[in-house]
Amino acid sequence: MKGTNIAIKQAKKLLAKYGKPGKATDVEYIAKKLKIKIVPFPFSDDGISGVFFKKGKQLLLGVRSDDSEHRKRFTIAHEIGHYILHAEDILHYDKQEAYPEAVFYRASGSLPTSDEREANFFAAEMLMPEESVRKCIDKGMDTVEGLANFFNVSNQAMTIRLSYLGYL
Repeated sequence: MKGTNIAIKQAKKLLAKYGKPGKATDVEYIAKKLKIKIVPFPFSDDGISGVFFKKGKQLLLGVRSDDSEHRKRFTIAHEIGHYILHAEDILHYDKQEAYPEAVFYRASGSLPTSDEREANFFAAEMLMPEESVRKCIDKGMDTVEGLANFFNVSNQAMTIRLSYLGYL
């Protein structure tokens, strides 16, 4: 749980710096501020939604071009989480001959490692900040669909978030 608490804290810190209160998180704007280039990519492996790697000095985030907008937003937030939380791994691997470019990827259908769980918690906090969710609910916005629409996330992501926060 320590790693997930750090992930949530780092997401809050990033939102305090680049977020716009009262609006859905603009993940592309945040990526740009972090000097991460987002590249839509038609992955041949159906299980991969996104990848984050460093090529030379350029930080690149590949996102599956045919995913829904909600999925792309979560993938981008998730990969930014890897950059913020696990950057030392990426930069260290980049220096090893056997791994000229370190890669993290987001895939469906596999059990998440601790790094993947941390990146998921980071993404959830970045896209659906706990404080903002609570404010919306306090103002009467109490349907999964309404909240998902407000935060520009899928109903599934919002359901998971509401469950984690103790509302479901």
